Amino acid sequence: MVTRRSACWIRSVDMIVAVYELAGEVKGVCDEPAQDHTSRAPFCATIKARMAMEAYILFAGDSNQGILYVCHALLETAMEEGWYAEMLSAQTRDELTQCLIAMSNIPLSPRPHIQPDVGVLANRFAADQLENSIKPGGLLIMNATQVRRPPRRHDIDIIMAPTEPEAEDPVRVSMTLLGTLIGLTGWVDPNHMARVLKKIDRDETWCKAFWRGHTYAIGLMRHPAETIHLSSEVMDV
Repeated sequence: MVTRRSACWIRSVDMIVAVYELAGEVKGVCDEPAQDHTSRAPFCATIKARMAMEAYILFAGDSNQGILYVCHALLETAMEEGWYAEMLSAQTRDELTQCLIAMSNIPLSPRPHIQPDVGVLANRFAADQLENSIKPGGLLIMNATQVRRPPRRHDIDIIMAPTEPEAEDPVRVSMTLLGTLIGLTGWVDPNHMARVLKKIDRDETWCKAFWRGHTYAIGLMRHPAETIHLSSEVMDV
């Protein structure tokens, strides 16, 4: 589900059509051959031109949800694709792991105070603690399986992404949310991201979770009218 205040962080339906025409539709398997990056260049240039010159992304969740894995995978992929990217902070306190990373299409400049433009929050505790930390006009992606309440913010774009139950592998939750982020923003090539994930995911379960989130995001953009409001079916209201 998505509540959309603006379209500043979420690519439009026209841009979704563009990426499918330029790169070919993603099949959703981890070992798919790489797409031709030259054919994606116009789309990537469009995405980079639309994003803020510097974007700060906050990932947070339980200490066993693989938050650092997600951050390192995104950083590696982004830098290989030409972004300026770095991890600004990482900490675990009271079983809550937080990681703040920066991505930019120009060299990063130091800032005394940083308010995240984007938040990816993997559990209820992270949502309760950090929802208000996202900059107005930003993007917030939360785990709808755990965050079973309406969002408190009305000045940001909010995505409630469904994830798998965590009993088998909590890291899959974070990978699903990462896929949702990449599907919505198009910041990096998802096939490239899948190859990076495959280096640390021998049985490809994390990679499949990433594609599940990416597919969900693409579905949101293809059918925005069906996903514009939060559904009471998955919320404890």
